[in-house]
Amino acid sequence: MIFQVANTGVQLFLLAATFLTLTQFWRFLKHRILQSLAESTTAQATTHVEELPPTLETTTEPPSIETRIRARMAMLDRIAWEADQEIDRLQNLLSEVQHTRSTHESAYRNATQPSIESLIGRRTERPSNSEVTVSEKRTIINLDRAGFLPEEIANYMDLPADKVAAMLADNEQRVADAEQTQHSSSNK
Repeated sequence: MIFQVANTGVQLFLLAATFLTLTQFWRFLKHRILQSLAESTTAQATTHVEELPPTLETTTEPPSIETRIRARMAMLDRIAWEADQEIDRLQNLLSEVQHTRSTHESAYRNATQPSIESLIGRRTERPSNSEVTVSEKRTIINLDRAGFLPEEIANYMDLPADKVAAMLADNEQRVADAEQTQHSSSNK
């Protein structure tokens, strides 16, 4: 009757009931299969656990709470170890990408950007302990605007890199303050 065409309401009802019953039976079997797989995975995980005391090894009773906790802890330890390995791999990959990116950016910038010498002329020697002049500050700011890195500017200007970075940060703060003041005065 299941494979015949349902002609009446009763036959249609029986066909639907049979279909639902088979569907529920399949779900039950699927659940049991997944449950047995999970139990076998737990059993495999317990083999990775440190040797159990002799009293727990010789029992034929179902696993105790302590045994199940140890099995879960072993699984969690394994997952944490694998996560640490993956994190290390990703960090190495990220550092490689950053290094490659900076190398490519530097190569592109060097290929498309003029050199410092072509912009401001040859490098002149300056006394190592002398103060930075206003002209040199303007040069540093202009080189920064031209896209040169603070390290490159410091090397060309024969200044410490932290001093150049501090001057550029100070200049950025002054520009931001001036823009804020201008914005405030235009709103009034």
